[in-house]
Amino acid sequence: MLLLVKIFVTVAVILLLAAVAEFASSRLAGVLAGYPIGTAIVLYFYGLEQGIDFASASATYNLVGMVPTLVFACCYLGVLRKVPDCTPLMPSMMALGGYLATGLFLGQFYFGQELALGIIVVAILLAGHFARPKGETPPVSRLPYTAGLICFRAIMAACLVVLITALAGGVGPRWAGLLSAFPLALYPLLLMIHLQYGSSQTSAILSSFPSGLWSVLSYSLTVAHAYPAYGLFRGTLCGFAVATGCLLLFNIKTFYMLGLQLVRVPQNRHL
Repeated sequence: MLLLVKIFVTVAVILLLAAVAEFASSRLAGVLAGYPIGTAIVLYFYGLEQGIDFASASATYNLVGMVPTLVFACCYLGVLRKVPDCTPLMPSMMALGGYLATGLFLGQFYFGQELALGIIVVAILLAGHFARPKGETPPVSRLPYTAGLICFRAIMAACLVVLITALAGGVGPRWAGLLSAFPLALYPLLLMIHLQYGSSQTSAILSSFPSGLWSVLSYSLTVAHAYPAYGLFRGTLCGFAVATGCLLLFNIKTFYMLGLQLVRVPQNRHL
C-alpha cells in the first residue's frame, strides 16, 4: 500500500510540474521543482517505515544532501550550455556522476546541524550565481496532451522515489538523509522537457532551481525539530508552512513577473 502511495504522489507531482512548465513558465517550474516535494515524500515515509527519530536525524543530513543535488543541477546545466543540441544522455551521465561523487565524498563525514546549514547556504549562493539566466528563453509550441504522452511521463516518473526510499532500510540515517535530497521531482521533469522541448527550456528550469532550494532548507530544519515535538503528520504540516513562506519570500520577483506576463499577454503563454 505504501509503495502505491509513493508512486501515485510522485507521478502526480512531476506531471503537475511539467504542466506548469508548459502552461505557465519554465522558470516557475524550476522554482517549484526546488520546493520540498520529493524531500517531504521521502522523509515522511522514512518516519512511517523507520520511525520518527530516524526521520528527524535524516532531515539534518538532508541539508548536506542538497549539495550533491546542486552539483547535479549545475552539471546538467553546464553540459547544456556547452553542447545545446545534445540528447539527455550526456548531461544525465555528467549530472549523475557529479551527484554520486559529491554524495560519496560528503557521506564520509558527520555533520552537526550548524555546519550542515552553513555548507548548504554557501552552496545555494554559489549555484545560484553559476545558474543565473543567460538571455531570454525562446517560445515553443506545446505538445498536444494525449494519453500516450501522459503515460510516458507517468512511467518515467514512477521509479526513482521507490528506489531511493527502498535503500533507507539498509543504511543509517546519515546516508538515508543524503539520499532523501535526490532530485526526485527535478530529474524526471528535466528528462521530459529536454526530450520534448529541447535544451533552452530545460536550461530555464535549471536556472531557477537553486532559488527554490531555500524552501527545502527551511523544511528540513523545521521537521528535524518538529517531528520529535509534534509527530510525523503535524511536523510535516509545520515544515510545509515554513517552506511555503520561504519559497514566496525568496522568489517574490519570479512570481511578480509571472503575474505581469499572464495579465499582459495571456494569449502568448509558452514554456
